[in-house]
Parts: sequence; structure tokens; C-alpha cells
Amino acid sequence: MQQTSQWYKGIHGFDTLLQQPNLLCGWIAGSEAELMEDLSDEHVLDVCHELLQRFTGDKTIPKPTKITR
Repeated sequence: MQQTSQWYKGIHGFDTLLQQPNLLCGWIAGSEAELMEDLSDEHVLDVCHELLQRFTGDKTIPKPTKITR
């Protein structure tokens, strides 16, 4: 059984959208997506922010202000 702390391993990527410069679309699937459903928006934002900074190497990336899922 997976722990809720491992939900982010189901993220497949983030995409920008044309003509939406302030919008980022993240993709998550599988059982990890089900685990994420029970988490707070704040927790999901914090983890995604950390992942974006870590994998781009850019610590100046601002934290997202809102999440829709």
C-alpha cells in the first residue's frame, strides 16, 4: 500500500498553455492521483512548487497562488 507522502511520484509533467502565460497545467495519473485527492490544496501547491524549483534549478520560481483540480 502506498503512503500519501509518495503521491507526487505520479506527476508526469507540467505544461504551459498557449495564450495563458500565468497558467501551468500539471499531469498526474494512477493511484497517486487518488492519493492526491485527499490532500489540501496548500500541500499540493507546496510540493509542486518544490518540484518545479528542484528540477529547473531555479529557486526564484514563485509559488503558485491557486490550484484547480
